[in-house]
Amino acid sequence: MAQQTNRFKWPSFVMGALFLIIGIVIFSFPLENFYTITWLIGLFSVISGVLEISFRRAGKKMMGIPNGWTIVLGVINIIFGLVVMFNSAESSVFLIYIFAIWFIINNIVAIFTVTPIEKSNKGFHTISIILNIVGIFAGIVLLFNPLLAAVFISFMIAFMFILFGIFYVIDALAS
Repeated sequence: MAQQTNRFKWPSFVMGALFLIIGIVIFSFPLENFYTITWLIGLFSVISGVLEISFRRAGKKMMGIPNGWTIVLGVINIIFGLVVMFNSAESSVFLIYIFAIWFIINNIVAIFTVTPIEKSNKGFHTISIILNIVGIFAGIVLLFNPLLAAVFISFMIAFMFILFGIFYVIDALAS
């Protein structure tokens, strides 16, 4: 018979606490943190480019990607990342518009996509269509109000950090 231990999982608790703190900080200062998030996207792009160039031989062995293309993509990622990092205000505006356009397109596609649940329940399908139409209008509002879009994106990211933080804390307390 397996022995059950009720051990407290400190790594999960620490990660959960950090995620909760980050989520609360983002909720507290949504615009400032949106610029930070934009800067981090640039930093991750630079790191990605450096890693692509550094591990190009492994990429060729594993996936058959020619070294030349890997170097080109790595350099493009580094340049993109540096532009984003050193122009975070302009890059943030660009990301806001990309997000708004993505939101609109995603809702348009969702109107014409019928899930198995929607096939079996006409009421659910009707609610789905109505919510997607509302989503299209919300995307249009975000497109023409970048400040609102920045706050909305920050709140979504904060919500995800808090949600993951709660999951990690629950994992730490679960046996």
